[in-house]
Amino acid sequence: DDDDEEDEDDDDDAYFDNVSIRKAILLCRYCSLLKCWMEEDVDGHGQHARSFLNVSQKWKKIFTEFVHYFKQEMAIIGDDTLVKETDLLRKLVAFQKQIHKNHKSPDIHRNSPPTMIAQAANAPKNASTTTRTAAAPLSTSSACDDTLSPRQAQSDITDLIITFLDLPDPGISWKMIEFLSNEPTTNIFMSFLSRMPSSLNAEDPACIASLQSDIDYAANICDVDTPDLYSTNGNEIRLTQLSYSLMRVLSNENYSEPVKSLLARKCSTICLHALAVFHPSSTGNAYHARVILESCLGCNPKELFQCLTSNQTMKHLLKCALFRNIHKGNMNSFFLDLICYRCQSPRKLYKQQTQLHQQKMLQMLAQWNFIPYVLTQCHANIDDDNICSKFSTFFIDLAMRCASNTLCSALFKAEHATLIVDELIGNGLLDAQHRPCSVWTRVQCTQTLIAFMDICSRPSVLEQVNPAHSNQMDASAVDDRPNILHSLFAALLQRLQQYIPQLAHLVIHHEQYLAPMATTHGVIARPFGQIKLNGLELLTVAADFAQFECGQALAKIPISFFKDLLSSAFVHCTNNFFLVHFRRLLHLSMIFRRRILKYLFLEQDMLTRLIEFRNGESTRSDLSAYAVQMLFDYYEHDKAALEKAQAQAQAQAQEQNAPNGKPRHRQNASNYSTSTYGSDVDDDDDDEEDDEDEDEDEQDEQLQSNFSTEAEDQWSISEYFDSSDVWLKHKATVIETVAQTVVVADVPNWDMGQSSKLDELISSLLRAEEDDDTSVQEPFREKIENGQLPSMNQVSYHSVLNEYEFIRDTPHQEQKTLLDCHWDSSLLCYPSFSFARSQIPAELVRAHGDDGDGDAQADMFQHFLKIDLHVKDIEQRRRNKLNLVLLLDQSESMGNHWHLPSSSNTAQYGVKPDCEPPKKTKMEETVAGVAHMLRNLQTDDRVGVITFDHDVNVLQPVTSTSEMDEQKLMTALQEICATYDNTAPGSNNSDGDEEHPSVLKSGIDFDAAFDAATDLFDQLFQRLQNDTNEYDNRILIISDYLPQNMSFVNLIKTCSEYTFNERICTSFVAIGGCTYNSLFTDQLLRNRGFNYYAPSTPQAFMEMTSNKDAAFDGLVTPLIYDLCLTLKSPHKHQKTLNCFSHIYGIQNESKQKTLIQCGEIYKNDTLFLSLRAQTNGCVLIELNNQMLRYDDQHEQAHFDIKVDISFEDRDSRFFEDSQQLSFACHSQEMDYFENVCIRKAILLQRYIKLLKQRIEDDVKITDTQTIEGTKWTKKLQKFIAYFKNEMTHCHDDHLIRELNVLQKLSNF
Repeated sequence: DDDDEEDEDDDDDAYFDNVSIRKAILLCRYCSLLKCWMEEDVDGHGQHARSFLNVSQKWKKIFTEFVHYFKQEMAIIGDDTLVKETDLLRKLVAFQKQIHKNHKSPDIHRNSPPTMIAQAANAPKNASTTTRTAAAPLSTSSACDDTLSPRQAQSDITDLIITFLDLPDPGISWKMIEFLSNEPTTNIFMSFLSRMPSSLNAEDPACIASLQSDIDYAANICDVDTPDLYSTNGNEIRLTQLSYSLMRVLSNENYSEPVKSLLARKCSTICLHALAVFHPSSTGNAYHARVILESCLGCNPKELFQCLTSNQTMKHLLKCALFRNIHKGNMNSFFLDLICYRCQSPRKLYKQQTQLHQQKMLQMLAQWNFIPYVLTQCHANIDDDNICSKFSTFFIDLAMRCASNTLCSALFKAEHATLIVDELIGNGLLDAQHRPCSVWTRVQCTQTLIAFMDICSRPSVLEQVNPAHSNQMDASAVDDRPNILHSLFAALLQRLQQYIPQLAHLVIHHEQYLAPMATTHGVIARPFGQIKLNGLELLTVAADFAQFECGQALAKIPISFFKDLLSSAFVHCTNNFFLVHFRRLLHLSMIFRRRILKYLFLEQDMLTRLIEFRNGESTRSDLSAYAVQMLFDYYEHDKAALEKAQAQAQAQAQEQNAPNGKPRHRQNASNYSTSTYGSDVDDDDDDEEDDEDEDEDEQDEQLQSNFSTEAEDQWSISEYFDSSDVWLKHKATVIETVAQTVVVADVPNWDMGQSSKLDELISSLLRAEEDDDTSVQEPFREKIENGQLPSMNQVSYHSVLNEYEFIRDTPHQEQKTLLDCHWDSSLLCYPSFSFARSQIPAELVRAHGDDGDGDAQADMFQHFLKIDLHVKDIEQRRRNKLNLVLLLDQSESMGNHWHLPSSSNTAQYGVKPDCEPPKKTKMEETVAGVAHMLRNLQTDDRVGVITFDHDVNVLQPVTSTSEMDEQKLMTALQEICATYDNTAPGSNNSDGDEEHPSVLKSGIDFDAAFDAATDLFDQLFQRLQNDTNEYDNRILIISDYLPQNMSFVNLIKTCSEYTFNERICTSFVAIGGCTYNSLFTDQLLRNRGFNYYAPSTPQAFMEMTSNKDAAFDGLVTPLIYDLCLTLKSPHKHQKTLNCFSHIYGIQNESKQKTLIQCGEIYKNDTLFLSLRAQTNGCVLIELNNQMLRYDDQHEQAHFDIKVDISFEDRDSRFFEDSQQLSFACHSQEMDYFENVCIRKAILLQRYIKLLKQRIEDDVKITDTQTIEGTKWTKKLQKFIAYFKNEMTHCHDDHLIRELNVLQKLSNF
């Protein structure tokens, strides 16, 4: 605003029309003064001090006078904001020159604009002057003129660049490119990154001399002078802000065409300043420099490689950055990209030139001995473990990237194999130079060698082709490239094996004080230690990598080592890492150098010591499980090998005694075809068969149990065991324990490429029958009926609860309003709850608490919720159109009649006592059921039919029912029924006992049948590629036997995980009284869309196939996938509490602890349309009593629970909702059950809990007359009385089978 008032206090010579012009003149004089000072003031060397602030005494006097004048003018003008200018002048007056701590080369930082700004910001604050004069305004005409000097021009450029970098979103335009492309401007611009002089030039001799200062590459790398990422220093903050803005301009965030152009034009200057950041004279930000270097590599790789290899200064800076700064600013990632770069340019000439310059750079690194230097740094820095770790990680990452890049072969030479082992093991783990290497560094060196040998062991490397442009990994995007490091593997292994004696000595005799360690098993007085453990791991690796020459590696280990190793196993019996390698070495000894086991068993009495150790333990340690499994493996598989050898000897004798001396060819039973002697057979075919026989013989030789042919290794383990009284006494216990225990202690998880063959061999010898042993499980009721106690895993809450119906009562109106109506109306599925409060039976209370999970008391009440899932309008829902493939078992057992329970057990299986025995065979019932299904399918449904036994026959491809020839299909099925002989062994009409279906299933290939069904779907999908998602795809298997192998489970799982319009789900209908296997069925039910149905009678099967009560529609129509229901507390002070303490009825019971912590009830389940799915099975949860809240006003306790539900429908749409519920507890001291269903569920839960407690305590019960045996007899009798009483309230006759189990158990 104008002010016409004139100032009467001014001198006569001064006149100002208004205050505004007076303030403008004052500021102009202020700026002119500063410019004059910057031009005139010099340091002691007579040169401009742009890098470091310098204020001479002359200028301090001038500034003092000008401050006095400035304050007088500021008082007249009346603007308090001018005080910041006086503060700056006071700082200049009080400034004392300082020497920069990193200023090693005085000439190098001259003319650096960033440091001028930085030093000005470092001046002391609130400086005050002590001299004040009343001098006239300072004249500046003598200090400056109208022409701009070079220094003034540079200053203006600096100011312009600072203004540009201060913009919120700086970006380079084409006009800006022309400005920045000038050499002085580019240097000034990049000096904000390097904090080096703007005159920095790779060709300037002075700069070269300053940059190429001597650097001792053999000295330890020190991070003392490395600036912190976070700083409170204003100088550092300001410089970092400018550097960050510069990085953003040149990085991928603003990858525009102008940026690419600037990077191409000025690549040399930009790279020079970026690499200069890592020079000791610079304090630039390493992270910002790394990003800019990556930008240069991405945009102009050829130019970058050319710059790095064509100039001595650039080479020096590159070596400094590579050798001394890999650990800074993520430079390891940049150098990995630089060394292993793959040019993807479509320009062939450009690509060739880039590879030429890259190869020149790699040869330069090889001349610098880069790989030996990195290996040395993996252990050399005894003061900083972090640096050693960075170099170790870099070495492994480099090896992985270089393995498939042929250009990188120049880096890894043949002589490096010995050097790598010597540096990492000799100087690393073994510390041959006797330096105080830290434990971490020695362990890191060991793991680095193991990882490197793993990489080298692979002949080829799978690599994604052009990963920058490939959106997904598929067969066409993966290339199998030769491994350039594979040639080093043999030399690596040979050198490592030379260290075996030293490693064995390290494992046994290494002395290192380690403080006692507290574990869950107690206090370990003398821990084994990481160094000894890594030495033991290297011994295992040296033997494993030797493959079938493992015996040579084991021969280098002194025999006394195994004596000490066995003794250490008893000391470190809870160290699972130690025991893994202990077991592995002994297993390898059994196969390749059996004399070691002979020494341990005969001279060290390992058999007796292991068994006595296990029997003497009050609490089972890890060694107990290992010992039992190892002894079992040694005995059983050596015995099997002996029996196999005897069988082969008998077979050879029979072949020698065959007519005409001709050996008999082996024939495949599944492909056997009858032929008469004398039939014409081509000689070529005979030759091919002979070749196949030779291949099979070679494979058999590979699976022998003892590879050594030396006399000392020909020792029979099984014969020794059979002659041992200790073994004979405990043999039954060992075998029974192994049957109930799964020891997960195979090969250490280092994923070795070469050891895969050896792993397969050991698995075939030690785990050949594991799948069968673990999958074929008798139902726990049958085991108890036969006088045997089942294992803990065979008794499942989920399986038992799923066998019973829980018909949902209609909720009370109040309960329905509370639980059902508040859910989102769009939800297809929603839960409801039934509440119960029941006093725990005294028979279930243990002395140490309820299953060890709490301090349960006999008078304590438990609170339960039974969860029911409802499907909205399920009665009105109809199944989708269906693509159905029927897999029909036509094996021999299907010719038998339906197996009904015995007359004494008919009631518990839902069969009337007067039910007539079936008159049709199971195959005839199946054919009748198929006829019912075809009549109930819609005209637009599609169906295919496959029958299978030893062979697979496709009777009907997938065809719509309106187009298929139903009569022809049924005729073919009837002909199959006519092939059965009802008087054959195993049929109900024969005099002998009926064979179990599993006995008659030898050679039946369920996997091949399932593959044939999926092939039919593949053909259908090919024909209907553009089909919309209107059809469900399902395979329905009808058989009297459930195939119990994991390959079948994996086939079902794979098909269920396809995309939703090609997802193939599976239904298994087990007919004929098929034995229910709870464990294996649980495995199948975890697959998306799978369901299992076992009709107890032919009538029930016919009702399902006839779609009575929409049973068939419900069986083949999944509604919901991945249902997740969680319960949590809605109150903040209870957030840390688990909402419930136990959950019963879920499939994955082993993950109960995790589910409780997460609050999850349902997870990875499938809900079907079937009305039967509404009534069978339930989920019962026991609420955490700490969640109980008391309402003093109403004198009532209640539970507050937040319920979250989410799921996915068949169209892959996701739904979720949340509600808060409250359950009131009745005040009377008595049991309360909201309905009969929850009462029956609680009864079954307590029944299973009692069985599990009895199985757990079996080891304590040696005789029924003992105290423990008598206690359990009384406990069972009391629980039987409780069970009978509850049965009368549950109104379910099926519970009698559980009562029979309890009575049988009490009579053990």
